[in-house]
Amino acid sequence: RLVAADDGVTAQQLPRAVVAYAAPDGAVLGSIEPGRPYTPTARLGDAWTRITAAGSGLVWVRASELPAAPGLPDLATPTPPPPPPATAAPVVVVREAPPQPTQCATVRGGGVSIQRCGAAPLEQLDADARAAWAAQMGAPTQGAKP
Repeated sequence: RLVAADDGVTAQQLPRAVVAYAAPDGAVLGSIEPGRPYTPTARLGDAWTRITAAGSGLVWVRASELPAAPGLPDLATPTPPPPPPATAAPVVVVREAPPQPTQCATVRGGGVSIQRCGAAPLEQLDADARAAWAAQMGAPTQGAKP
């Protein structure tokens, strides 16, 4: 049954006696008799209902004695959100200079083959190979065949 409370808000009457607590699982304040006007103000999960009872003020009662009205705000500590998904380690792109093209100059003659390879100009590699062949053969560079 609905009745007008002292603050002008429409209240309900307790259908039976309930035990009032200072806080959920807190100190027992005493019982509130049936018929006393009350207004449900919040809930704590499905276990507790907070009410304002005429002459008693703001108290908590077990939801098993006085179920919470639908739509009351739930004051239960919200479950913390899940941690953000792990992020993959950053990808580091290392740009290396492309290898220098390698070229070779080969000089053959007298059963001997001398090769010089590298990034130097081909003319330089050829001159180095001819000089090495000549030094090995003890001959002038003109006799070597590229």
